[in-house]
Amino acid sequence: MESGEEPKPESDVSDGHIGRGFLWITGAKLWFLVTATLLNIALPRLFGDTQLYGDYQTLARFLAVLSMVILTGSLQTSSKGASESPADAGLVRRRAQSLALTVSGSLALVVFLGADLIAGWLWHDGSLALPLRIATGVLLGYGLYATWIGIANGLENYRTQAMFDIGFATLKTAGIVTAVILGLGVIGVFAMFTTVTLLMTCVAFLVIARKTPARPNPDANVMDTRRMIRFMAGVMGFNLTLYFILQGDVVLLKGLVHGAGANTLEAAGAGLGMNLLHGTMENATLSTDHLARDGASSVTGIYGAVRIITMLPYQAIISLTFVIFPLLSAATFQEDQKKTERTITGALRFAILLVASLCGALVLTEDILLRILFGAPYAAGAIFLIPMVFGTLAFALYFLLTSILTAAGHPGKTFFVGLVCAVTYVVLLMIGTRNATTPFDRATVAAWLSMAGPLLGFILSSILLARILSVRLPWLSLIRGVVGAGGIAFALLHLMPVTSILTALLRVLVFFACVLIAWFVSRELTGDDARSIARLLGRRGNR
Repeated sequence: MESGEEPKPESDVSDGHIGRGFLWITGAKLWFLVTATLLNIALPRLFGDTQLYGDYQTLARFLAVLSMVILTGSLQTSSKGASESPADAGLVRRRAQSLALTVSGSLALVVFLGADLIAGWLWHDGSLALPLRIATGVLLGYGLYATWIGIANGLENYRTQAMFDIGFATLKTAGIVTAVILGLGVIGVFAMFTTVTLLMTCVAFLVIARKTPARPNPDANVMDTRRMIRFMAGVMGFNLTLYFILQGDVVLLKGLVHGAGANTLEAAGAGLGMNLLHGTMENATLSTDHLARDGASSVTGIYGAVRIITMLPYQAIISLTFVIFPLLSAATFQEDQKKTERTITGALRFAILLVASLCGALVLTEDILLRILFGAPYAAGAIFLIPMVFGTLAFALYFLLTSILTAAGHPGKTFFVGLVCAVTYVVLLMIGTRNATTPFDRATVAAWLSMAGPLLGFILSSILLARILSVRLPWLSLIRGVVGAGGIAFALLHLMPVTSILTALLRVLVFFACVLIAWFVSRELTGDDARSIARLLGRRGNR
């Protein structure tokens, strides 16, 4: 379908249409992941300053938690309503957009009015209030934009949805890069992001919303507002916990390390030095608080850059869920216990081996990869690599298990697990970082604690999986996969020193070779596994 065509309220479509739709949506999601990854990798060098990049990371992660909650909740609600009543998609759109506008508008207003309080209390940096206010336009626009994209999805207009996803990702990336290159700073970046969001919202209105009018129909049987609220609340609640567990350490880090920086400067006599400086400079504004604030931004920038690299293995798991979700939904709907168990254990084994190997390879690069991608100042972040990859492994498995439980029809239980994990994570983060005396020490503690939330979630989800679906996790595979990759990585760290890019690459290649040999020898990986994966991917691609 072309962008200007009216969405067709059809529910019965051919297998070829579904297959093409799968390819369109998967391609768009992959494009989004690629552009987001390239943007995140490029920004540290483009900013050229760990402090500026740290401020960007703080605001971007905070905005990501809220915006993804709105985006996912609004899109899934309107999509569900439209798919259930395609002939009355206009009525669904009107109800869903009113609800989404209420939620996103209220949240945007709260953040706009409370920006000074948030910046001061959470980050000890009032200068972040202005860009935070500007970014509220993203929250407002996402509610309507996601609702209209959800209508296209519910009506199975996959090409329209994919083109919007690709267009949004491309414009956002180009806009942010342009703002940084022009030297517009953090304020300019979020002004550009807001502009792109509002522009795409207007285009979505013209292409989708205006083409699905809400025609009166007394016999319409559409998703009512109360049901929409319940469904949206469940989706938003779970995604809030999920994205906070994923992004929360970066969101809170600037505030957590600020106090340690101020205390360190005071103990070193910096306070006296600043007082002497004030006596010789008219209208001087330097203080230990300013230095601590700037130092906290720099530490956050370095920490955030390492977080981006260590989360790359998790991106592979997102693609895996595209395949697992529909297969598992069909198996549980048909009450096929053997197929359900086979699908779950196969997905988990594949995820364990994939993420463990990728995480081990990242650890082996030490500071070489950070220097190449981001520059010399970010090499100090190598200290965060090992704890963060453990957190990535735990989060990837937690995400996969919650996706499995959701596909099996238990979203409420996954929300409860996420809530428990998020609260536990915050408490541990606030308490655990108190005793660390320097900013980098606190950041290191935060890196180790980043695995607490997802690890607890993985344990609780595995218990639910056993009780609800009677499926036991492949614990032996988990142990062999993690211990094998970890042991080989540990040995290579000591046996193969890294002195250049080439030696780092050689070390990684040796690691992958040793891991594959170890897994084949232990029968953790067999030829049948490779053939099963090929058949699975081939089946999805040929639908």
